[in-house]
Amino acid sequence: MSPEMQQLFTMQQHVLFGPKAPLKSLDDDDLVIGQISQPQATEEFHSSTRCLLAVDKIKHPENMGLLLSSAVALKFDGIVFSAECADPFCYKVLEASQAVAWTLPYRYATAQQLVELCERHELLLCAAHTDGKPASEVMQNLSGQRGFCLVVGNEADGVHAGLLRSCMQVALPMSELMESLNAGVAGGILMHALTCAWMQHW
Repeated sequence: MSPEMQQLFTMQQHVLFGPKAPLKSLDDDDLVIGQISQPQATEEFHSSTRCLLAVDKIKHPENMGLLLSSAVALKFDGIVFSAECADPFCYKVLEASQAVAWTLPYRYATAQQLVELCERHELLLCAAHTDGKPASEVMQNLSGQRGFCLVVGNEADGVHAGLLRSCMQVALPMSELMESLNAGVAGGILMHALTCAWMQHW
């Protein structure tokens, strides 16, 4: 690899991804590399926003990648990250999500900022939680709301307690043989369930 190509891996304003991790031994014969500027966070989502995903302290890149992929596949309007999340533009997340982060408006927000954002856009704030209600029941609370925002919390601790108090709790009906599902998998299923329930009520 030429010195110029190696330098690309250290540039902080760009993201690189490929079949191998950056700064490891690389073979020019099996490496495809690209360079692209990282998109800037939005200050505000579009007024037509109806479906948002909020990610609260998700740490594992694979889970982040799954959530991003599901949000794009289900045509969500944007995503909100807490400050403690895995970097959505790190190479592991990009590989797991096939770099879909470039197609989705995003911003970072505190719990209070997320609550205020949902109030401005008239979105029902929902949180994934094992003690929650099925999506169909949660969507019955949509009166006066134009859409919803689903919060998926940390793999070990779930949604932050302060934020959880401001949310309608939603859960997946599951076999008693299972305690919970992976955050990325559960989040994707809940996004689909809420979207279907919302479309029936809207």
